[in-house]
Amino acid sequence: MNILVLTSVFYVPGKSKEYNTKIVNYFISEWVDQGHSVIVVYNKTIFPKLYYLFPEKVYDFIEGHLGLVIDNKDAIDGDINIYKGATVITLPMIKYFPHGVFSKSTLDNQISKINFFLEENNFIPDVILGHWDKPQLNLIPELKKKYKCKSSLVFHSPLKDFSTLMERKLNSFNSIGFRNASILEQTKSKFDSLNNTFICYSGIPDSLFIDNESNPKSFSNKISKHIFVGGLIKRKFPLQTLQALIDLNKDFTFDIIGQGSEFKKIQDLIQINELEKTVILHGRISRKEIISKFNIAECFTMISKDEAFGLVYLEAMSCGCIVIGAKNEGIDGIIIHGINGFLCEAGNVEELVGIYRYIDSLSINELQKISDAAFTTSKNFTDSEVAKRYLQIFN
Repeated sequence: MNILVLTSVFYVPGKSKEYNTKIVNYFISEWVDQGHSVIVVYNKTIFPKLYYLFPEKVYDFIEGHLGLVIDNKDAIDGDINIYKGATVITLPMIKYFPHGVFSKSTLDNQISKINFFLEENNFIPDVILGHWDKPQLNLIPELKKKYKCKSSLVFHSPLKDFSTLMERKLNSFNSIGFRNASILEQTKSKFDSLNNTFICYSGIPDSLFIDNESNPKSFSNKISKHIFVGGLIKRKFPLQTLQALIDLNKDFTFDIIGQGSEFKKIQDLIQINELEKTVILHGRISRKEIISKFNIAECFTMISKDEAFGLVYLEAMSCGCIVIGAKNEGIDGIIIHGINGFLCEAGNVEELVGIYRYIDSLSINELQKISDAAFTTSKNFTDSEVAKRYLQIFN
């Protein structure tokens, strides 16, 4: 099958920032392995040159508070790369304000560029898949008309436009995907006629289960080894997680992996409480090193807000960690509270302390049961399985 993918976010090795989300990359790698031909159009958003002249601290603040990455290092017009056997072309699109809209002329020009590239490569898509609504919501219907193929669009954040026009646009796609159940239910409650919806889950590497067909984690004592993996930014609440552990008033170790605008505040809290020997700030480390840390850790906590999904939860579950995520966020529905993990209101220190105390009250057998359930859940979300299920929406 010929698969055309349009996306606003993509990791181009050696050109994109290392921490660019690689969600689309993982799907593409699996589809190529499954025998499909894939072309990716990276609709990279760029801004006027003035936006790139500020000090690095300004971009750290914007990224930490708005979740917006302003970076043009991989915005090379017409740049062609091969990623895991798929052809990737970068076609930057200028936008004058963050979270603004693209002009009609910019959209029309982009469609012409995409059509020219496809014709040059004799590529006629059987399906067109889009990730992130801007600008895919406007581009894909026009491409679908030309190639008379099936199409799908995946939303990574909640919709803000619930107009009749938006409903018509959504219904022009064969399938509409959402990164989690919360966004799906919110959207369906606004649009009665919306059909063919699905949840577009991500997967974790199949290789994680090569050596571990059964849960590698076993417990002999109460939990004391904690870990956080993610951007050290406000909406992920790493500072609040550390404060909750301090408020427990018991011995613990805490590995904090990641970088971001909250780093200095976390460092200060560690120093004030004289925790330099038990709370370690690792910065960014490789995925292989992270898995090694998960294998040592007993409890992973990330009670973040506006989290589309979060592969890191599944990675922790695959290592048998007791996992705590946030209610009504991307992982809610995968984590069932008290069964295969726990859910806490995003950023709520008091509630998190209560969950930690409840976990402390559990017997070794009860901890093991939750850990085993987490491991079993994670095995249903390997890269190969979720990639197959994704394409089944067109069956």
